[in-house]
Amino acid sequence: SAALPLQIELDSRLPVTQALEAFASVPGVVLFESRRLRPGVGRYTFLSADPCRKTVIPRAVYGTDPFADPRHWWAEIRNAKNVMPPAERLPVPFQGGIAGYLGYELGACWEQIPRARQDEFQLPDAWLGLYDWTLAWDDTTSRCWLISQGWPEQEPVARQQQAQRRVDWVLQRLHSGGVSHEPHSLFGKDEPDLRNHPARFRTDAVLGAPIPGRAGLLSDFQPNEYRAAVRRAIEYIRNGIE
Repeated sequence: SAALPLQIELDSRLPVTQALEAFASVPGVVLFESRRLRPGVGRYTFLSADPCRKTVIPRAVYGTDPFADPRHWWAEIRNAKNVMPPAERLPVPFQGGIAGYLGYELGACWEQIPRARQDEFQLPDAWLGLYDWTLAWDDTTSRCWLISQGWPEQEPVARQQQAQRRVDWVLQRLHSGGVSHEPHSLFGKDEPDLRNHPARFRTDAVLGAPIPGRAGLLSDFQPNEYRAAVRRAIEYIRNGIE
């Protein structure tokens, strides 16, 4: 069998925007894009979607571990035989793995602090997925790869088959521009598209005050509340309170 992960070099002229459009309707799209090319940073761009595992924390709870599931996923992968090849065999530093976002309010898992009064976007406090494939662009060498790990399978033959299924799925979506008969998810778990969340960009979801002369710009402070908060901050400074 072929070495894992599967690595397929693609046409480096594949635009990131075109690839993103091909996966726009797929659950869990992530894009790490380098916009400025500088030595040491800004070299790579990565795109993935449809994670094979995911965890969503709608609201952080004090004393709970938000990373319990991701640690379990990674332990399974690292403990399986022939699953983690040496990183130097791969052409780019990110070949799939855990990605997502951690909201500011996730801090409530460790601190007993009040939540923000308004939740205008109504998104989960955290969303993390285990991504078994990635499209990777190297802007320094002008090369592009599709890398498929075959996760969550651990047994070598099953993992090889899963990696090939994922390659076929990705290439089909790329070739069809996202207008594909392929399923949105290889794992049968379509989910709501957060891009079309009903609260997104709704100014009426923010219980704030209009900013004079700035149409559409709102503040989450009323003017008198803001002045009072500034006075309290000044008083804290004077009293040496951090």
